[in-house]
Amino acid sequence: MSNPDLSYRQALDCLSQKQYNFTEVRRLLTEAASAGHPAAAFELAKHLMDADGPYQDREQGMEMLRIAAEQGHPYARYNLAYIQELEGAPPETLISLYRPPAEAGVPEAQVRLMYLLYASRHFEEALEWAKTTAKNNNPHGQYLLAQYCRYGTPPDFETAHLLYRKAAAQGLAAAHWQLGLQYRFGQGTQTDTAQAVNHLRAAAQQGYIPACTPLAELILPTAPDEAVYRFQQAAQENDPDAHAALADIYLQGKYLERNHELALHHAEAAATERHPEGLRILGDICRYGLGIAPDTEKARHYYRQAAEAGSLSAYQKLISDSALNHPDQYGGIKDSAIRRQRAEQLYQKAQALHYGLQCAPEYAAALKLYTEAAELGHSKAQTNLGSMYYFGQGIAADYNEARKWFEQAAAQKDSMAFYNLACIHYSGHGVGPDKEKACRYLQEAINNGYGQKSVLQELLQQWQNAV
Repeated sequence: MSNPDLSYRQALDCLSQKQYNFTEVRRLLTEAASAGHPAAAFELAKHLMDADGPYQDREQGMEMLRIAAEQGHPYARYNLAYIQELEGAPPETLISLYRPPAEAGVPEAQVRLMYLLYASRHFEEALEWAKTTAKNNNPHGQYLLAQYCRYGTPPDFETAHLLYRKAAAQGLAAAHWQLGLQYRFGQGTQTDTAQAVNHLRAAAQQGYIPACTPLAELILPTAPDEAVYRFQQAAQENDPDAHAALADIYLQGKYLERNHELALHHAEAAATERHPEGLRILGDICRYGLGIAPDTEKARHYYRQAAEAGSLSAYQKLISDSALNHPDQYGGIKDSAIRRQRAEQLYQKAQALHYGLQCAPEYAAALKLYTEAAELGHSKAQTNLGSMYYFGQGIAADYNEARKWFEQAAAQKDSMAFYNLACIHYSGHGVGPDKEKACRYLQEAINNGYGQKSVLQELLQQWQNAV
């Protein structure tokens, strides 16, 4: 009877040669695999499934991969799970497929399992895998563990900062992005614009789109060419902040030659996402006839939409217009503007206390200020207030109260509120689980300007596969 390990070793010896007879290698590996040698089956599968290799035979390669997996080969199990993921298997199926190779110590399986558990709202197990992978110096584990530290109750911004630094040192773009934001706003560290630029640039240079707009905002006065390029990168991914910035740049002609047509294009793109300044710029274009025929009624329409979305400058334009042309509306518009300004001031103070921006976090004070701003109709305050109730920050967790505030913010088309409602209905927190409703809310978040659309689109696909 042949020795399967001997056949496997002979095959590896052949493969180590500069020139070898693959027919003989295949015979030896097949012989070993047939005798129950999982490493031989996996080795043969690798060669047969190599799309760039001269011996590709995908059907036979898949068969050998299955044999290796059935014989307990951890990397074969990981590869089969990954193929299933590419083919659109639902998250719960993938979790069960990735778990055995993850438990066998395959780092790639551990990371995929961790992210799938997190996306499927299995937070406790995801956290355990984040800790496991972080101990092994895996940047993805360090990053997710940092996220838990940052958004935990209570938060630990300093530890999050250290973990982001470890992940960024290994080149993880998302960690560079988060470090850039922390240095920009002084969360877990002192504000440092130079460090913020360095880390945001490191992320942007890897093609990480969420870093492009904040980088461009910081460097626009000193490096306008790069800033415009980064805004354009983000705009190609339909970032409404980038569209609004480009609309203003083309309209003013400050860093680029004035171009009313491109200003209109970017303003309309931002306005489609209900971006307050995009709507305000669109109002200016219509009011003054910049590249189009003047239309004061359309301008007022956009200014009203911009004001409702939170633009204080749009309120000022409406106040000026009503004083001149509609004195009967002046008092009401002025009162609305004062309420909005007050709500924005409360929101900014609450946000700093909530997220520890250049100060220690104080949940009780943040909750009080958010409540005042939310009652004045500030949609972002309503969303953040809902999050505090959801996570029990500064008050006992209350899913029903959280949902109430998310629904009020969603009525104003707040994309984060839609996302939070999607998570509530997917997980069944305070309501019966309803994956179809969760998918509808997630689609609304995508449609209404959520910052990382590609991430949500991937999540939506996973949820739809699970329905």
